[in-house]
Amino acid sequence: WNVEQPGAGYLTVNTPNTKLFTGFAQGRTIKLGNVTLAVGKTRLDWATISLVSRNATGFGESGRPANILLAATGVSENKGMTIERLGGTLITIRDKWGAGPVCVEGIPATLTLPAAPAKVKCFALDPSGERKKDITVDEADGRTKIVLKPDYETVWYEIVVE
Repeated sequence: WNVEQPGAGYLTVNTPNTKLFTGFAQGRTIKLGNVTLAVGKTRLDWATISLVSRNATGFGESGRPANILLAATGVSENKGMTIERLGGTLITIRDKWGAGPVCVEGIPATLTLPAAPAKVKCFALDPSGERKKDITVDEADGRTKIVLKPDYETVWYEIVVE
């Protein structure tokens, strides 16, 4: 739990097979072991991003293969929901809860993994978990850099390290 910036706290989880950030990013780069996460600007400057190594093989360290599920969410609300701003980062919902479908904010973020980019593939997933779009994988100092964008219209990604 990090509250070094008043009103902009965040929580992280850093295990060999699970990485999580939830809270107010405030432009900070979050280091979770060998994984680095930089969350871009969101509606409330808040997001939750989780990565799970599906076969408990880590995140590409030492050339080990991995299959990673990434979920990235921000504000989630029903269509027609009315959010009232109370000032600062405080909000409330008084009368209009709206109805489905649920709309979820896409999260801009940059993820860096400890794997050679030539061995990594990333896919945006549809709601049933099927691959719907290849995501570009770049190189940053010998590591893999993946840029997530709201344009991908998903909250789920699959990352494959061969």
